[in-house]
Amino acid sequence: MPVVGVTKSDSVVARMPDPAVDPVDRILQAVRGEREQVRVTLHVDLCLDDPGSARDLAIRLATAFGAVYAGVEPYSAQLSTDDRWTDARALFCVADGPFGAFCAYPAGHDGWHAEAGVDGLRWGDGDATGSKG
Repeated sequence: MPVVGVTKSDSVVARMPDPAVDPVDRILQAVRGEREQVRVTLHVDLCLDDPGSARDLAIRLATAFGAVYAGVEPYSAQLSTDDRWTDARALFCVADGPFGAFCAYPAGHDGWHAEAGVDGLRWGDGDATGSKG
């Protein structure tokens, strides 16, 4: 899967990088431990027949990346179609919950909000069928 773009997060703006250094070189230096970590965003192009299956696959990929590498923030994942990165939509609900919790269900879900994990918090008004999860 090709990498379409690599962008730096706003949280790293405090120290501006040397513009003469290639961004890919900065990432490789961070991976090799030669410099402080660099926060990046990875864009991946996928070709699928059905937008619904693309969303499901994107949610599964984001969750899997988060499970195998602690540095990945799966709930920040977004999905866009074609080359419209500015129209990207969040894949996860991330509604604010009590005690700093956030909802880990896919965006647009019905029912209660729920924190990730088996014993995660549940909150909200729910629906007629009760709690999800």
